[in-house]
Amino acid sequence: MSGSIRNRVLSLLVLCLAASAVPAFGQTPRWNLDLGAQALHIPDFWFSGVNADVSVPMINGWGLVVEGGWARKGESGNVTGAVNIFNVGAGPRWSYRARYLTPFAHVLGGVEFTSANRVVAGVPLKDADQAFMLQPGFGVDVPLSPTWGAFVQGDGRFVFFKEELDEQYRVLFGVRLSVR
Repeated sequence: MSGSIRNRVLSLLVLCLAASAVPAFGQTPRWNLDLGAQALHIPDFWFSGVNADVSVPMINGWGLVVEGGWARKGESGNVTGAVNIFNVGAGPRWSYRARYLTPFAHVLGGVEFTSANRVVAGVPLKDADQAFMLQPGFGVDVPLSPTWGAFVQGDGRFVFFKEELDEQYRVLFGVRLSVR
């Protein structure tokens, strides 16, 4: 990871932590672990993958979320191999706890890593890159019990590669485990 991207990510994480309110002593925040399947769309292609995040509500509906994900697209025919996309990010999340639904919205900053290992017309090609990403998104959690829930989420993702801005989006669905 280049120094410039690393500095941006660290600055964003420090800013998010500094801006977050800390619960008073004796208040135990509820930690949520989300595990889900994702469909990621980059210009002209769909990728499938998995995603995990950990979030902790802090105060007045605001909290912090940290996530990581992986998506892959295999290729066959004249071009064989695979393209992998990894992402890590963190940022503030706002949620509203209602009786049957918990809608949420967040803005994450982080890094997207790409790697391609393909064979085109018999010629092996390898490529890798990373870039700063900004990922606003929203979703809804449906509590099924005090501990388990299901969620659906949609995100836009803006990835700032040196050559161009990639406008991506994704849809996730999965399960949420809530722990005190």
